[in-house]
Amino acid sequence: MVSGTASWLEKLMQLTPMTWDFKLFIITLGVLYVTVAWIGEHFLFQRLARVIGKANQSLTKQPKTRKEYKLIKERMLF
Repeated sequence: MVSGTASWLEKLMQLTPMTWDFKLFIITLGVLYVTVAWIGEHFLFQRLARVIGKANQSLTKQPKTRKEYKLIKERMLF
């Protein structure tokens, strides 16, 4: 939609013309978002989840419990 649209679609959606500067700004924001999301997914969020999990265990003083379906599956295999 940013790089170019069909004329019938522009009429249907009543789109107004944009300058190239604004189009490049929107595309840059999209690329920046994908980059930040990729970095967060591969590096930041996993560590953050571990820290939150350890903090939760230390605050509640309860050990982590396993999912019931995993316990049943183990019993069925042995």
